[in-house]
Amino acid sequence: MSDNQETSKVLLGILPARAAEILRGKLARSGIDIACMTNHSTCTTGCSPSMEVWAHPEDAHAIRDLIEKDRIKELESMGADLNLLDKVFDPTQPEATCPACGTQFATAKAECPECGLHFA
Repeated sequence: MSDNQETSKVLLGILPARAAEILRGKLARSGIDIACMTNHSTCTTGCSPSMEVWAHPEDAHAIRDLIEKDRIKELESMGADLNLLDKVFDPTQPEATCPACGTQFATAKAECPECGLHFA
């Protein structure tokens, strides 16, 4: 990355090399340019290659939105009910809805009787 590019982009994070390249391709299709570069001093994955992911600060919201859309698409492909994701186990309430399977149950026990999800 040139000095000019370095000063105009911020570090988003460190990803495995393949994941960084996939992200770069997805963002490029949306018109967002990111830089992926290897930096041995920030490598966190041991033997597998990792890359720093750099982007312009003004692209942060668009990048977040694209990643969120991909996350939702993946959850839907697994059959997840997105309406359940906001469900919170509140032991002060008489009933709760399990965010994993949608079962309604009494909060006397901190475990879903259907799927076994445990609420600490």
